[in-house]
Amino acid sequence: MSDDRKRILVVDDDVMQLNNMKKILKEFYDVTAVNSGKSCIKFLENHQCDLIFLDFLMPEESGAQVFYKLRDNPKTKDIPVVFLTGVTEKKVVVKTLTELKPAGYIVKPASKKDLVNKIMDILG
Repeated sequence: MSDDRKRILVVDDDVMQLNNMKKILKEFYDVTAVNSGKSCIKFLENHQCDLIFLDFLMPEESGAQVFYKLRDNPKTKDIPVVFLTGVTEKKVVVKTLTELKPAGYIVKPASKKDLVNKIMDILG
């Protein structure tokens, strides 16, 4: 991988979703996929990334809990986070965006167009 590729971390407990996103994005981005919030935090202890796609509903730690940990850490507080969610109820989505203020959200299953458009909006 060349050093000028943007580094994206995908966090989701669904292995099929991780594999799908990695397959979609690997052509243009350096993609790392992990299956839990704990793995996300551990990965970021020794690696950097430009953007995080974070599943909102996960067992053990929710996406919101991981998001707060990222924001509390000076090393990760400025990394843009986009929630991946199967929740489509507008009221819930608006509440999440208003309270947590992520860089955005994408409804799963994520399409290549939605993913690339969101990345381009955030990273250029």
